[in-house]
Amino acid sequence: MEIILEKNWNKTERIFTIGHFFYQSKLFNSQSMLLILANLKKKVDLLSFLSEIQGFFSFIIIFEEEVVVVSDRVRSIPFFWTRYHNDEYIFSDSPYNLINKDTKINKVSENELRLSGYVTGSETLYSNVYQTLPGFVYSYQNGKDVEISQYSTYPINNKKKLLEKKIIIQKLEESYSFAIEKMILYLDGRQAVIPLSGGLDSRFLLALLKEKSYENILTFTYGREEKDEVAISKTLASFFGVRWFFVPYENSLMQSLFEKSFDQMIKKCSLGFSSPVVQDWYAIYFLKLNGLLNPDAVIIPGHAVTNIIELSSPKIFQNKKFKKNEILIILGESNYVYNKKYKKRFENEISNKIALNLNLFKNVYNQNEASEIVFNFSYLERQSKFISNSVRIYEFEGYDWYLPFWDKSLIEIWSQIPLIYSQNREIYSTLINHMFPEMQEKIEIFGLKKRQIMETKRKKEIIKKQFPTLFKFLYSLKRKRYHNLNLDGYINIFKFIISLLQKRYSYVEMWCEKYIEKEKKNLLNEF
Repeated sequence: MEIILEKNWNKTERIFTIGHFFYQSKLFNSQSMLLILANLKKKVDLLSFLSEIQGFFSFIIIFEEEVVVVSDRVRSIPFFWTRYHNDEYIFSDSPYNLINKDTKINKVSENELRLSGYVTGSETLYSNVYQTLPGFVYSYQNGKDVEISQYSTYPINNKKKLLEKKIIIQKLEESYSFAIEKMILYLDGRQAVIPLSGGLDSRFLLALLKEKSYENILTFTYGREEKDEVAISKTLASFFGVRWFFVPYENSLMQSLFEKSFDQMIKKCSLGFSSPVVQDWYAIYFLKLNGLLNPDAVIIPGHAVTNIIELSSPKIFQNKKFKKNEILIILGESNYVYNKKYKKRFENEISNKIALNLNLFKNVYNQNEASEIVFNFSYLERQSKFISNSVRIYEFEGYDWYLPFWDKSLIEIWSQIPLIYSQNREIYSTLINHMFPEMQEKIEIFGLKKRQIMETKRKKEIIKKQFPTLFKFLYSLKRKRYHNLNLDGYINIFKFIISLLQKRYSYVEMWCEKYIEKEKKNLLNEF
């Protein structure tokens, strides 16, 4: 057995730690984790201890001849292992340390990565390299297979007897407040950097932080300046009195960064199981380059468990019973949405893999069982391997991060709320309106007015850019007092024409293709 570590782990003779956790309301960093974990003498003690801690961590403990690897509930710090022909196991925080002359590209994983942006289960893009899962414990003894057990599960409460909304709001308010208090303890006065989109999650995060009187805050928004979220985010930052910066995403500015650092970035961020989530990358680079981020800044995205609840719920209410194939279709339509030319692969090999990983051995499932299956798939797979893995970009640029809306208390309470309240984020919106009515009112009034102005401007820009001659013609008519000229009909025709002229790819498809191509070449060149 061998352990290969690249990141900045703390260690003793038998314990290796990275990240942090909270235990009995106290914060333990990677160094102090060593001291408390040293008190655990048996694996059974560890399993009991895990139920009481919350944080973003990985650690390894050696109990006599047994090696135990633990990932947190979101698997925010991935870990990997492989088994060689002589039955020797090697564990590492990088899959690239485990590749050897026998390694090949796993074809099912390759197709899955193209379709969803991530690889499900324990497999990776590499045939003999495996990844840990969120909330799991991995144990190894010489001469035996790795033993895998789950210490953290969140059954969905979908019973007919519903909780009162008033009680749900109260419990949610308490849980969010507690989660932010823990984050502030972790921040310890450092600069809190919030990517502000103007959406519910990021605005709620900023409001909660300001409610606790935290002052060292920087917010930023990126993209195209005419987008609604830019104006809304600026208004939101002004409302709370925090610093805000807009980072324009212009091809000429971004191209140099991608040409210079793309290969290093994709290797550090994809790790054999995910498309890199690069939306924030140029913005972080820009803010860093212009001296706006403190060296010890902590970047705090608004990734939230509510997104999983919302994704899980809509089709669950259509039927009382579901066949196994119907559940697989729901998972396919909500997760395997890219690179449609590989869709047949989902219907064949990938759906069989999912059914096996989720233990779908029954032919029919009731509504409660189906909702739990869909929730757990989204939680264990898409959230940990695609959404939360976006923090790798922050690490690549040298910054710490925190995911407050994935606090243990929040996951637990959201998993207990009836799904019927989660449709269209009903209970979530009610909570935010209840806690911050003035913020919501200002954004709604501003947003409505701004949308009307920006929509007209957007339509003009589409026509002007794509069809300049027609633009001149239309506005020459308008100057001749054709004031009620309706642009919508023209826009629809233009969009149809453009869709025929241009083959559109999502960023996820593009990154996946580049990553797969690169890794295939690497395997050929190295061995």
